[in-house]
Amino acid sequence: MSSSIKISNLKIWDDRDDDVIIKDLSFEVKKNRCLAIVGESGSGKSMTVKGITGIHKPWIECTGCIAFDGENLLELGQESMQKIRGRKIFMIFQDGMTAFDPSCMIRVGLRETLAEKLDLKKEAADHCMISAMNRVMLNNPEEILQKYPHQLSGGMLQRIMIALALALEPELIIADEPTTALDTITQYEVVDQFIKLRKEIGTTMIFISHDLGVVRQIADDVLVMKDGEKVEEGPIEEIFTKPQHPYTQYLVSTRAALGTNFKRIMEETGDVGSEECEKVLSTGRGFIHEAEDDSQGCELSNEQGRMPWYHWRKWKWKIDTWKTGSWD
Repeated sequence: MSSSIKISNLKIWDDRDDDVIIKDLSFEVKKNRCLAIVGESGSGKSMTVKGITGIHKPWIECTGCIAFDGENLLELGQESMQKIRGRKIFMIFQDGMTAFDPSCMIRVGLRETLAEKLDLKKEAADHCMISAMNRVMLNNPEEILQKYPHQLSGGMLQRIMIALALALEPELIIADEPTTALDTITQYEVVDQFIKLRKEIGTTMIFISHDLGVVRQIADDVLVMKDGEKVEEGPIEEIFTKPQHPYTQYLVSTRAALGTNFKRIMEETGDVGSEECEKVLSTGRGFIHEAEDDSQGCELSNEQGRMPWYHWRKWKWKIDTWKTGSWD
């Protein structure tokens, strides 16, 4: 299987004080596969992908080789990189709000992007986005396009970015902690859209996250980083079942401990059984699946029937608490 992107001996440092951020990092992502990069805050995950896309600060320096589409991206100028960004390499950020101009309606920025990358006129761009937004289950896309970013939720903004990726069909999608700023229920919905996106356009993906539950759902391979260095890399099941490095073992065991605590709390309340707990722990869903508008008397779908909104609030608190580990 050929590589979609290959990074060799990547070094990133701050030219103002010579502080080395990324130390001799090498990895590759095979075509049509998803690599998750995990690690604690400050491990260098986001700086690595900023080095790939060239969107770092002017005082950040990079050396090494980032081989993509027959070229070393580190040797390209800003004009050449601008042509690659969006069309060939598409990046989705942690906060969907940062991708949009707060002073303009959503459609304005999308029209500009599609005009630049696909040479589409306004009406064609709108039609393209409406079609893509329908594919990611965004209701009333025509109305959404006329909204300002602050009028939409974080989950909706992330779905719009996924829809834009569908429209552009890039070779590589980089998602930098795209679910971190979202509530638990919305996280799972957005992850579902990423999974569907991979299936629909067959793209290669780099997915940055510190949430191993999300990673296990979407990734084929995992790269573990700590203090700007790679400590372990391998297939997803191998990393989760047979971690070799002490830091990886710590991450996996911590996740397992939280899962065990979640299962104990759920079973002690008597609300769900062992099988339902296992389903939530392994897939992030089961008895909780789909939230409707809370103001309408929110209900949740499940395999046995409907869950009233007050139960949704209780379950949502329990799952959010389980994910953060902040039990009383």
